[in-house]
Amino acid sequence: MINIKNILCPIDYSIYSEKALNYAIEFAGKYGAKLFLIHVLDIRVYDINDPDLYNVNIVDKETINKLRERLLKCVNEDTKGRISVEAVVLQGVPFAEIIKASKEYDI
Repeated sequence: MINIKNILCPIDYSIYSEKALNYAIEFAGKYGAKLFLIHVLDIRVYDINDPDLYNVNIVDKETINKLRERLLKCVNEDTKGRISVEAVVLQGVPFAEIIKASKEYDI
């Protein structure tokens, strides 16, 4: 039998990430795995007035906490009672941050 301890599910609030979340919840329940919901704030957003500059503003802790709460709302309370869920909000280039998180959380 497969031994899955942790599952990473990146969330960008698209319909595709919603479908991926449904599968991740199902797998977490089946294997007793912890589910990590990850949202990455992309720092590569361009400044409209100067497209040569990146907008690399750092988001404050209060905003990060609100974004974590929003992530947790993606999973209903009944599901949270059945599986362990952790919400992680990161800043950076999405694919790079997802790779780093997978290593950091042993996923």
